[in-house]
Amino acid sequence: MKCGVITQMCKHVKNLVSFVKNRLFTADLHLSFPNVHSNRSRLKISTDFFQPRYEYLSRMSRHAKKLRDHDINPCLAETDATTKCMDDNNYNKDMCTDYFLKYKNCRKFWHGIMMQRKRSGVKPEMPSAEERKKILESMGKPY
Repeated sequence: MKCGVITQMCKHVKNLVSFVKNRLFTADLHLSFPNVHSNRSRLKISTDFFQPRYEYLSRMSRHAKKLRDHDINPCLAETDATTKCMDDNNYNKDMCTDYFLKYKNCRKFWHGIMMQRKRSGVKPEMPSAEERKKILESMGKPY
């Protein structure tokens, strides 16, 4: 892409194009710069040709996939609730302290279970999702 008379606008467009290319979409951006003699504030960026490059889950790292797995992460519901609260409240942490405490208590509880199983020699150290469900039903939800 060549920058002519409108260098500032061209820099912004280059940044936009690189941002879009690094995200979920491949972009075939059609850029039309106004004539030098016309109003320079008109910049048309047609984004009609965005095509998803990958499915969301296939782009996740191996670590992120593990965190979304119910068998590995016992506090997935609390994680999602905390994230939703933060999104809903414009990332104001003071509004989501209850969710943070629930998540923290969940992690403490399952860490204690995991350490107890490790000391007892039980494998796997973290119970599966089915086992965790049975534990919670027998104890009531402790967190």
